[in-house]
Amino acid sequence: MDAHTEWGEVFDALTTTEQECIRDSFEGDLLESVLGRPVMSESDTPEAWEVLMFSCLAPQTARAVFLALLVAGMEEDGLLLIDADAEICLDEWVAGIDVVATMVALSADDAEAAAEVTTAFMSCNPDLFISLMLEETGMTLENLSEEEATCLREWAAGTDWATIFAGATDDASLLGDFVPDLVACAPDMFIASMLEDTGLTLEDLSEEEATCLREWAVGIDWAILLAGDDLAVLLDFLPDLFSCTPDMFIASMLEDTGLTLEDLSEEETSCLREWVTDFDWATLLTGFADDPLYLFELLECVPDLSWSEPGDLPWDQVIEEATPIGIGVVFQGELDDEGAGDYFTFAAEEGEFYQLDVTLGTLEDSVLDIFDAYGTWLDGNDDYGDSTASRLVWDAPATGTYYVQVASYATGTGTYTLTISGITDDHANSAANAVPVEIGVAARGAIDYGGDGDYFTFAAEEGQFYQLDVTLGTLEDSVLDIFDADGIWLDRNDDSPESTASRLLWNAPGTGTYYVRVTGFDVGTGTYTLTIAPS
Repeated sequence: MDAHTEWGEVFDALTTTEQECIRDSFEGDLLESVLGRPVMSESDTPEAWEVLMFSCLAPQTARAVFLALLVAGMEEDGLLLIDADAEICLDEWVAGIDVVATMVALSADDAEAAAEVTTAFMSCNPDLFISLMLEETGMTLENLSEEEATCLREWAAGTDWATIFAGATDDASLLGDFVPDLVACAPDMFIASMLEDTGLTLEDLSEEEATCLREWAVGIDWAILLAGDDLAVLLDFLPDLFSCTPDMFIASMLEDTGLTLEDLSEEETSCLREWVTDFDWATLLTGFADDPLYLFELLECVPDLSWSEPGDLPWDQVIEEATPIGIGVVFQGELDDEGAGDYFTFAAEEGEFYQLDVTLGTLEDSVLDIFDAYGTWLDGNDDYGDSTASRLVWDAPATGTYYVQVASYATGTGTYTLTISGITDDHANSAANAVPVEIGVAARGAIDYGGDGDYFTFAAEEGQFYQLDVTLGTLEDSVLDIFDADGIWLDRNDDSPESTASRLLWNAPGTGTYYVRVTGFDVGTGTYTLTIAPS
């Protein structure tokens, strides 16, 4: 079985009794539609019609198809390749379960059922969990020594996965038992994960630094550390960490400035390393940013260091110097002072949507932020889509005057244009104002801006199948979601089998009102048509 296997292929291999049951359950065009669907569904949870299919299968057949489906899904995601021992183990596990009952539980997002399935795969194939953990750090099993891999396999085999996946990971005492053995087997995995947010990798460390970090990671009292954020605990934790690798803290600190370690001179880097080593961590953890001594010492090392953060100017100066800009007016601007930003002011009306666009000229990367009349930051955008230009779609919380800052990411200069446009949204963005749709009647809509979501509402009858179709107009790729009257998400479809349009076959769990949301994939915009019909 693979991603292209359709139910029709499974159907042809079934017994006459099983085929008759399926024919009775799905009549006419619905049977043809179901048999043409892939066995590997896009949904994260089984849908009602899939449960119905499995209920027609003999227990032995259901177990074989269920296991093949799970294994194929793992292999398709590149997570699992079953060896002979794992296959025997999984066969023994699936022989002892009621597949239909498990499918029903999974379709209801039953955490215990999901934990049982996950536990079986982890127990039968410990390399699966190890690979998943390593993937987060950019490492693979091939990066581990044989000793480390063997240690992790023994650790995985001895772990109580049922308890872990049942939600007990919030228990600090349990994690205190769970984490140390994991880190002791492969400290580099933990270190690589920790370094990821700083932009550094293990290869960037000297052997001395890496050895120091390994010893530090293995020696941590994880039970105490995971029990909370007690200041005394952190004061034990952080100094030893950054004494091993001061560059890790420096890189993290520089991230907000747009600089990296490579941008600093050797003299500046050495100064910062000494500064980190001697740093008063108690001050750091109790609000050091408000301490002028901290800033003074930092700037002594790197005099040109600056944060291009909104609100650098005194607010009364912003109000005085901000350039008024009208809705729909294109303003040609230029940032000619490194680290400085341009401020604008405009009038907005409560509940109206506005799109703020920065189009780059010679400026290479913009940052856009919006503030209220008192200087409170409201929203912002750095990069939009695949561009380093900024775009922000914003809903005015009240009628009044607002301020916009256009700045450069890091310390760049150059030309740009700013445009603030009013947006007309054809359908509401919330269930509270959803547009009623009649069954069988097409409803036209448009995704007016990136992030727009159109809500519709319809009445459904319990047990009835409905087919929800999005027909694309100028919208290139749709996503469709369905919710119950309480706003609980029920189902979703992104792409139908041969199109980027959405199609969802859905069985109403009860009679009542339901809500449908149509959005564009990623930040797509454009027109579409929604149709809901009985199936």
